[in-house]
Amino acid sequence: MSDKIAVLCPTRDGVGGTHRAYTSMLQTSESTTMIVCADDDQRDDYDALSPAPRMRFSFGPQADIARAVNRGVSENPDFDAYGLIVDDAEFTAPSWDVYVTRKLESFPRRVGVVSAAHTLGAFVNFGYVSKRWIDTLGWYACPDTQHYCWDTVLEMLGEATEIDYAPRETFYIQHNHVPKDKTLPVFMMDAVQFLGWCVNKRRETVMKLREAAIA
Repeated sequence: MSDKIAVLCPTRDGVGGTHRAYTSMLQTSESTTMIVCADDDQRDDYDALSPAPRMRFSFGPQADIARAVNRGVSENPDFDAYGLIVDDAEFTAPSWDVYVTRKLESFPRRVGVVSAAHTLGAFVNFGYVSKRWIDTLGWYACPDTQHYCWDTVLEMLGEATEIDYAPRETFYIQHNHVPKDKTLPVFMMDAVQFLGWCVNKRRETVMKLREAAIA
């Protein structure tokens, strides 16, 4: 039996893409629910997607990705595992939820990261973690980041505990990412904040997870 998995989908100006991501989730998994993390000022646009089976909504003030998905997690604590897709990406591998469940079960006390293979490279971009991981840290996306570095935090924490880089045929996300003009300045700010987390909070965070893996 697969975990009950929350698929967080942060989105803005992406109703069509969110629907495509949602459809791909329905077609490739059975134990998943999409949590659409959208902004209050676009509530009417995303309400057009409702009602839909295995879909929930988390609305709030316009926010960066980290804050939006963490809000989605805190409002939906009733899942066994949490992960992410974005509104310009789609799931392609059948039964990937079974794979994620099996890998999380293989980690000590379910503490670790399952990383989907994806279009952009061999790094964590779509990480999945257990409820125990969330409860230990109090967040899914590092709150010291905004848009672009929280997934690298997941990778570093996974490498310090347990991590699985999924094969393409088993868990793959097609990410049709197109950089925007505003990407560079936002990324630069993220990088500075990420460095601060690495220097000041990384070791403490790793220790929390390692203790949770043996407690």
